[in-house]
Amino acid sequence: MAFLKTLTGDQPRLELPLLPPSSRTVHSAAAAGLVRQMSGSGADALTGAALFHGVSSAAREALFGHGVRRRVAPGTRLLSAGEPNDRLILLVAGGLDVVLPGSEAPHVRLQPGECAGELSLIDGQPAAADVIAATDAEILEIPHAEVWRVIDSSAEFARNLLRILAGRVRNDDAALRESGDRRRHYERLAVIDALTGLHNRRWLDTAFPAHLARLQQEGRTATLLMADADHFKHLNDAHGHAAGDAVLQRIAQTLMRVLRPDDLVARYGGEEFAALVADVTPDGAAEVADRLRTAVEASHGVAATRCTISIGLAVAAPGEPFAGLAHRADVALLRAKRDGRNCVRA
Repeated sequence: MAFLKTLTGDQPRLELPLLPPSSRTVHSAAAAGLVRQMSGSGADALTGAALFHGVSSAAREALFGHGVRRRVAPGTRLLSAGEPNDRLILLVAGGLDVVLPGSEAPHVRLQPGECAGELSLIDGQPAAADVIAATDAEILEIPHAEVWRVIDSSAEFARNLLRILAGRVRNDDAALRESGDRRRHYERLAVIDALTGLHNRRWLDTAFPAHLARLQQEGRTATLLMADADHFKHLNDAHGHAAGDAVLQRIAQTLMRVLRPDDLVARYGGEEFAALVADVTPDGAAEVADRLRTAVEASHGVAATRCTISIGLAVAAPGEPFAGLAHRADVALLRAKRDGRNCVRA
Protein backbone atom coordinates (compact mmCIF):
# COMPACT_ATOMS: atom_id res chain seq x y z
CA MET A 1 0.00 0.00 0.00
CA ALA A 2 1.42 3.41 -0.91
CA PHE A 3 2.35 5.96 1.69
CA LEU A 4 1.05 9.52 1.25
CA LYS A 5 3.58 12.27 1.66
CA THR A 6 2.76 15.96 1.94
CA LEU A 7 4.73 19.00 2.89
CA THR A 8 4.21 21.43 5.74
CA GLY A 9 6.58 24.25 4.87
CA ASP A 10 9.87 22.48 4.21
CA GLN A 11 9.14 19.64 6.61
CA PRO A 12 7.88 16.30 5.23
CA ARG A 13 4.79 14.87 6.88
CA LEU A 14 4.32 11.12 7.14
CA GLU A 15 0.75 9.89 6.91
CA LEU A 16 -0.06 6.32 7.77
CA PRO A 17 -1.91 4.24 5.18
CA LEU A 18 -5.68 4.22 5.67
CA LEU A 19 -7.38 0.86 5.82
CA PRO A 20 -10.40 0.18 3.62
CA PRO A 21 -13.64 1.24 5.44
CA SER A 22 -14.94 -2.32 5.36
CA SER A 23 -11.88 -3.72 7.08
CA ARG A 24 -12.13 -4.72 10.77
CA THR A 25 -8.44 -5.68 11.12
CA VAL A 26 -6.51 -3.73 13.73
CA HIS A 27 -3.44 -2.28 12.13
CA SER A 28 -1.14 -2.89 15.11
CA ALA A 29 2.14 -2.49 13.25
CA ALA A 30 1.13 0.91 11.91
CA ALA A 31 -0.03 2.01 15.36
CA ALA A 32 3.19 0.84 16.96
CA GLY A 33 5.17 2.67 14.29
CA LEU A 34 3.24 5.85 14.92
CA VAL A 35 3.89 5.71 18.65
CA ARG A 36 7.62 5.13 17.99
CA GLN A 37 7.73 8.28 15.85
CA MET A 38 6.55 10.39 18.74
CA SER A 39 8.68 11.73 21.53
CA GLY A 40 8.36 9.95 24.86
CA SER A 41 6.13 12.70 26.26
CA GLY A 42 3.99 12.69 23.10
CA ALA A 43 3.37 8.96 23.30
CA ASP A 44 2.60 9.24 27.01
CA ALA A 45 0.18 12.11 26.33
CA LEU A 46 -1.93 9.88 24.09
CA THR A 47 -1.77 6.57 25.92
CA GLY A 48 -2.33 8.28 29.28
CA ALA A 49 -5.07 10.65 28.06
CA ALA A 50 -8.46 10.68 29.79
CA LEU A 51 -10.04 9.61 26.49
CA PHE A 52 -8.20 6.26 26.68
CA HIS A 53 -8.58 5.50 30.38
CA GLY A 54 -9.48 1.81 30.64
CA VAL A 55 -9.63 1.43 26.86
CA SER A 56 -8.10 -1.78 25.53
CA SER A 57 -4.85 -1.65 23.64
CA ALA A 58 -6.64 -3.11 20.61
CA ALA A 59 -9.11 -0.19 20.50
CA ARG A 60 -6.31 2.34 20.95
CA GLU A 61 -4.26 0.73 18.19
CA ALA A 62 -7.28 0.80 15.90
CA LEU A 63 -7.54 4.56 16.30
CA PHE A 64 -3.80 5.18 16.07
CA GLY A 65 -3.52 2.91 13.06
CA HIS A 66 -6.04 4.99 11.13
CA GLY A 67 -4.61 8.32 12.29
CA VAL A 68 -2.79 10.98 10.36
CA ARG A 69 0.04 12.60 12.26
CA ARG A 70 0.68 16.30 11.58
CA ARG A 71 2.99 19.00 12.83
CA VAL A 72 1.40 22.44 12.62
CA ALA A 73 2.76 25.94 13.05
CA PRO A 74 1.32 28.58 15.42
CA GLY A 75 -1.78 30.20 13.94
CA THR A 76 -2.80 27.17 11.87
CA ARG A 77 -6.59 26.90 11.87
CA LEU A 78 -7.63 23.29 12.37
CA LEU A 79 -11.39 23.82 12.80
CA SER A 80 -13.59 26.76 11.83
CA ALA A 81 -16.86 27.59 13.56
CA GLY A 82 -19.80 26.87 11.26
CA GLU A 83 -17.77 24.64 8.94
CA PRO A 84 -18.24 20.85 8.63
CA ASN A 85 -15.86 18.59 10.52
CA ASP A 86 -15.10 14.94 9.76
CA ARG A 87 -12.27 14.12 12.18
CA LEU A 88 -11.29 13.89 15.82
CA ILE A 89 -8.16 15.86 16.65
CA LEU A 90 -5.90 14.45 19.36
CA LEU A 91 -3.26 16.84 20.66
CA VAL A 92 0.08 15.08 21.06
CA ALA A 93 2.30 18.07 21.87
CA GLY A 94 2.04 21.85 22.05
CA GLY A 95 -1.18 23.81 22.62
CA LEU A 96 -4.43 24.50 20.77
CA ASP A 97 -6.72 27.49 21.42
CA VAL A 98 -10.50 27.12 21.28
CA VAL A 99 -12.01 30.47 20.22
CA LEU A 100 -15.77 31.02 20.37
CA PRO A 101 -17.57 32.91 17.57
CA GLY A 102 -17.50 36.67 18.09
CA SER A 103 -14.56 36.50 20.49
CA GLU A 104 -10.90 37.22 19.94
CA ALA A 105 -9.60 35.80 23.21
CA PRO A 106 -9.30 32.01 23.61
CA HIS A 107 -12.11 30.35 25.52
CA VAL A 108 -9.77 27.57 26.61
CA ARG A 109 -6.33 26.23 25.72
CA LEU A 110 -6.10 22.51 25.11
CA GLN A 111 -3.13 20.64 26.53
CA PRO A 112 -1.41 17.45 25.26
CA GLY A 113 -3.70 14.44 25.61
CA GLU A 114 -6.88 16.49 25.07
CA CYS A 115 -9.04 16.36 21.96
CA ALA A 116 -11.05 18.68 19.74
CA GLY A 117 -13.86 18.19 17.24
CA GLU A 118 -15.67 15.48 19.22
CA LEU A 119 -18.95 17.40 19.57
CA SER A 120 -19.44 17.95 15.85
CA LEU A 121 -18.61 14.28 15.18
CA ILE A 122 -21.30 13.14 17.63
CA ASP A 123 -24.16 15.48 16.69
CA GLY A 124 -23.29 15.81 12.99
CA GLN A 125 -23.41 19.61 13.17
CA PRO A 126 -20.73 22.08 12.02
CA ALA A 127 -17.91 22.92 14.39
CA ALA A 128 -19.05 25.16 17.25
CA ALA A 129 -15.76 27.05 17.62
CA ASP A 130 -12.46 27.77 15.94
CA VAL A 131 -9.54 25.57 16.94
CA ILE A 132 -6.19 27.24 16.26
CA ALA A 133 -2.64 26.15 17.01
CA ALA A 134 -1.34 28.36 19.81
CA THR A 135 2.22 27.02 19.55
CA ASP A 136 4.17 24.62 17.40
CA ALA A 137 1.98 21.57 17.86
CA GLU A 138 1.78 17.91 16.95
CA ILE A 139 -1.65 16.39 16.38
CA LEU A 140 -3.19 13.09 15.37
CA GLU A 141 -6.30 13.27 13.20
CA ILE A 142 -8.73 10.33 13.37
CA PRO A 143 -11.36 9.91 10.62
CA HIS A 144 -15.03 10.16 11.56
CA ALA A 145 -15.86 6.57 10.57
CA GLU A 146 -13.09 5.08 12.71
CA VAL A 147 -14.13 7.12 15.77
CA TRP A 148 -17.67 5.75 15.48
CA ARG A 149 -16.38 2.22 14.98
CA VAL A 150 -14.48 2.39 18.26
CA ILE A 151 -17.46 4.01 20.03
CA ASP A 152 -19.56 1.02 18.91
CA SER A 153 -16.98 -1.54 20.00
CA SER A 154 -15.56 -0.01 23.19
CA ALA A 155 -17.89 0.95 26.05
CA GLU A 156 -14.92 2.45 27.92
CA PHE A 157 -14.05 4.76 25.03
CA ALA A 158 -17.70 5.85 24.71
CA ARG A 159 -17.93 6.56 28.46
CA ASN A 160 -14.71 8.56 28.42
CA LEU A 161 -15.96 10.63 25.51
CA LEU A 162 -19.21 11.35 27.38
CA ARG A 163 -17.24 12.36 30.48
CA ILE A 164 -15.12 14.76 28.44
CA LEU A 165 -18.23 16.31 26.88
CA ALA A 166 -19.97 16.58 30.25
CA GLY A 167 -16.90 18.28 31.73
CA ARG A 168 -16.81 20.80 28.93
CA VAL A 169 -20.54 21.52 29.28
CA ARG A 170 -20.00 22.18 33.00
CA ASN A 171 -17.03 24.42 32.29
CA ASP A 172 -19.00 26.28 29.64
CA ASP A 173 -21.92 26.75 32.05
CA ALA A 174 -19.55 28.14 34.67
CA ALA A 175 -18.03 30.47 32.07
CA LEU A 176 -21.51 31.65 31.04
CA ARG A 177 -22.44 32.36 34.66
CA GLU A 178 -19.21 34.28 35.16
CA SER A 179 -19.80 36.17 31.93
CA GLY A 180 -23.35 36.99 33.02
CA ASP A 181 -22.14 38.23 36.41
CA ARG A 182 -19.50 40.34 34.70
CA ARG A 183 -22.03 41.73 32.22
CA ARG A 184 -24.44 42.67 35.02
CA HIS A 185 -21.56 44.32 36.88
CA TYR A 186 -20.65 46.44 33.87
CA GLU A 187 -24.30 47.24 33.19
CA ARG A 188 -24.63 48.47 36.75
CA LEU A 189 -21.51 50.61 36.39
CA ALA A 190 -23.00 52.13 33.24
CA VAL A 191 -26.07 53.47 35.11
CA ILE A 192 -24.51 54.39 38.48
CA ASP A 193 -22.93 57.76 39.19
CA ALA A 194 -19.46 57.00 40.54
CA LEU A 195 -19.27 60.03 42.85
CA THR A 196 -22.62 59.85 44.65
CA GLY A 197 -23.65 56.22 44.21
CA LEU A 198 -27.03 57.35 42.84
CA HIS A 199 -28.36 56.30 39.47
CA ASN A 200 -27.21 58.58 36.68
CA ARG A 201 -28.92 60.54 33.90
CA ARG A 202 -28.73 57.60 31.50
CA TRP A 203 -30.76 55.46 33.91
CA LEU A 204 -33.14 58.34 34.70
CA ASP A 205 -34.00 58.85 31.02
CA THR A 206 -35.31 55.29 30.85
CA ALA A 207 -36.55 54.51 34.36
CA PHE A 208 -38.42 57.74 35.21
CA PRO A 209 -40.67 57.81 32.09
CA ALA A 210 -41.42 54.09 32.46
CA HIS A 211 -42.31 54.45 36.16
CA LEU A 212 -44.44 57.52 35.47
CA ALA A 213 -46.38 55.66 32.75
CA ARG A 214 -46.96 52.71 35.09
CA LEU A 215 -48.25 54.98 37.88
CA GLN A 216 -50.58 56.74 35.47
CA GLN A 217 -51.94 53.43 34.16
CA GLU A 218 -52.70 52.39 37.75
CA GLY A 219 -54.42 55.71 38.50
CA ARG A 220 -51.81 56.75 41.07
CA THR A 221 -50.33 60.19 41.63
CA ALA A 222 -46.75 61.06 40.71
CA THR A 223 -44.68 64.11 41.62
CA LEU A 224 -41.31 65.06 40.19
CA LEU A 225 -38.86 66.93 42.41
CA MET A 226 -35.90 68.77 40.87
CA ALA A 227 -33.25 69.89 43.38
CA ASP A 228 -30.19 72.04 42.75
CA ALA A 229 -27.30 72.88 45.10
CA ASP A 230 -27.24 76.62 45.78
CA HIS A 231 -24.15 78.68 44.89
CA PHE A 232 -22.28 75.47 44.07
CA LYS A 233 -19.86 77.08 41.62
CA HIS A 234 -18.82 79.61 44.26
CA LEU A 235 -18.31 76.79 46.77
CA ASN A 236 -16.10 74.90 44.30
CA ASP A 237 -14.06 77.99 43.49
CA ALA A 238 -13.62 78.94 47.15
CA HIS A 239 -12.95 75.56 48.71
CA GLY A 240 -11.84 73.30 45.89
CA HIS A 241 -13.36 70.40 44.01
CA ALA A 242 -12.77 67.92 46.82
CA ALA A 243 -15.01 69.99 49.10
CA GLY A 244 -17.56 70.27 46.31
CA ASP A 245 -17.54 66.51 45.80
CA ALA A 246 -18.10 65.97 49.53
CA VAL A 247 -21.10 68.32 49.43
CA LEU A 248 -22.66 66.43 46.52
CA GLN A 249 -22.11 63.13 48.33
CA ARG A 250 -23.83 64.46 51.45
CA ILE A 251 -26.78 65.71 49.41
CA ALA A 252 -27.09 62.30 47.75
CA GLN A 253 -26.93 60.50 51.10
CA THR A 254 -29.62 62.79 52.50
CA LEU A 255 -31.90 62.15 49.53
CA MET A 256 -31.56 58.40 49.96
CA ARG A 257 -32.16 58.65 53.72
CA VAL A 258 -35.25 60.89 53.57
CA LEU A 259 -37.01 59.41 50.53
CA ARG A 260 -38.83 56.09 50.64
CA PRO A 261 -37.31 52.94 49.11
CA ASP A 262 -39.94 52.93 46.34
CA ASP A 263 -39.21 56.52 45.29
CA LEU A 264 -36.87 56.95 42.35
CA VAL A 265 -33.87 59.24 42.82
CA ALA A 266 -30.97 60.05 40.48
CA ARG A 267 -28.26 62.57 39.84
CA TYR A 268 -29.62 64.62 36.96
CA GLY A 269 -26.29 66.21 36.14
CA GLY A 270 -23.73 68.50 37.75
CA GLU A 271 -25.17 69.68 41.08
CA GLU A 272 -28.77 68.83 40.13
CA PHE A 273 -30.79 65.87 41.42
CA ALA A 274 -34.23 64.45 40.59
CA ALA A 275 -36.74 62.31 42.47
CA LEU A 276 -40.03 60.78 41.34
CA VAL A 277 -42.38 60.35 44.30
CA ALA A 278 -45.58 58.31 44.12
CA ASP A 279 -48.87 58.33 46.03
CA VAL A 280 -48.69 61.74 47.69
CA THR A 281 -51.04 64.70 47.45
CA PRO A 282 -49.75 68.07 46.19
CA ASP A 283 -49.52 69.27 49.81
CA GLY A 284 -47.83 66.03 50.80
CA ALA A 285 -45.31 66.43 47.98
CA ALA A 286 -44.50 69.95 49.17
CA GLU A 287 -43.93 68.58 52.69
CA VAL A 288 -41.59 65.88 51.34
CA ALA A 289 -39.64 68.51 49.40
CA ASP A 290 -39.32 70.77 52.43
CA ARG A 291 -38.12 67.85 54.58
CA LEU A 292 -35.42 67.24 51.99
CA ARG A 293 -34.44 70.90 51.97
CA THR A 294 -34.15 71.18 55.75
CA ALA A 295 -32.34 67.81 56.04
CA VAL A 296 -29.72 68.89 53.50
CA GLU A 297 -29.23 72.22 55.26
CA ALA A 298 -28.71 70.43 58.59
CA SER A 299 -26.34 67.79 57.13
CA HIS A 300 -23.37 70.13 56.64
CA GLY A 301 -21.61 70.41 59.97
CA VAL A 302 -18.61 72.41 58.69
CA ALA A 303 -19.55 76.04 58.14
CA ALA A 304 -16.97 76.49 55.38
CA THR A 305 -18.72 73.90 53.18
CA ARG A 306 -22.30 74.62 54.20
CA CYS A 307 -24.66 74.24 51.26
CA THR A 308 -28.41 74.48 50.75
CA ILE A 309 -30.67 73.30 47.94
CA SER A 310 -33.54 74.79 46.01
CA ILE A 311 -36.36 72.48 44.90
CA GLY A 312 -38.97 72.76 42.18
CA LEU A 313 -41.83 70.27 42.03
CA ALA A 314 -44.58 69.40 39.59
CA VAL A 315 -47.50 66.98 40.02
CA ALA A 316 -48.11 64.91 36.90
CA ALA A 317 -51.40 65.41 35.09
CA PRO A 318 -53.24 62.29 33.81
CA GLY A 319 -51.47 61.05 30.67
CA GLU A 320 -48.80 63.76 30.82
CA PRO A 321 -45.50 62.63 29.25
CA PHE A 322 -42.35 62.75 31.32
CA ALA A 323 -40.80 65.47 29.15
CA GLY A 324 -43.66 67.84 29.96
CA LEU A 325 -43.50 67.01 33.66
CA ALA A 326 -39.74 67.58 33.74
CA HIS A 327 -40.13 70.93 32.01
CA ARG A 328 -42.69 72.13 34.60
CA ALA A 329 -40.53 70.96 37.51
CA ASP A 330 -37.52 72.76 36.00
CA VAL A 331 -39.52 75.99 35.65
CA ALA A 332 -40.51 75.68 39.32
CA LEU A 333 -36.85 75.17 40.25
CA LEU A 334 -35.86 78.35 38.41
CA ARG A 335 -38.59 80.19 40.35
CA ALA A 336 -37.09 78.88 43.63
CA LYS A 337 -33.68 80.20 42.56
CA ARG A 338 -35.14 83.61 41.72
CA ASP A 339 -36.99 83.76 45.03
CA GLY A 340 -33.77 83.62 47.04
CA ARG A 341 -32.80 79.93 47.00
CA ASN A 342 -33.07 77.43 49.86
CA CYS A 343 -36.80 77.13 49.27
CA VAL A 344 -39.44 74.96 47.54
CA ARG A 345 -41.65 76.10 44.68
CA ALA A 346 -44.39 74.25 42.77
